[in-house]
Amino acid sequence: MLGLLIRAAGEEAALLIIENWPGVRVFIPKTSKVGQKLSTIIGLEPAKALSAEFGGMTIKAPLARSWRCRVYFERGWTNPQIARTIGVSDNSVVRILASLGLSRSRAAMPLQITVPAVGSNCLVPAE
Repeated sequence: MLGLLIRAAGEEAALLIIENWPGVRVFIPKTSKVGQKLSTIIGLEPAKALSAEFGGMTIKAPLARSWRCRVYFERGWTNPQIARTIGVSDNSVVRILASLGLSRSRAAMPLQITVPAVGSNCLVPAE
């Protein structure tokens, strides 16, 4: 189903569908119009493309955790951000990324620093 969604409406629209209805059945109207929930969330043109392909049908949005993990990784998200979003542990994100041939080297990861309280003279790494 993921491939069909991407082919019909594009990667960004597929991601929005999965983020809004993960693992849930979604009715695709025969004709998409402004103001409908689907067109409001993914945009009118991608909704029209879905209507052309699946109009009048109910589709089940996939969870697509591995694919979403890759997409978020490529967008620069941290492992904890990815884990919270796709509903898995940090360790699962590491395993998924490894299975996709992706990894984060410590040298490549940007250091995140929070600003210390006034009067303090040390920097504290962000969590």
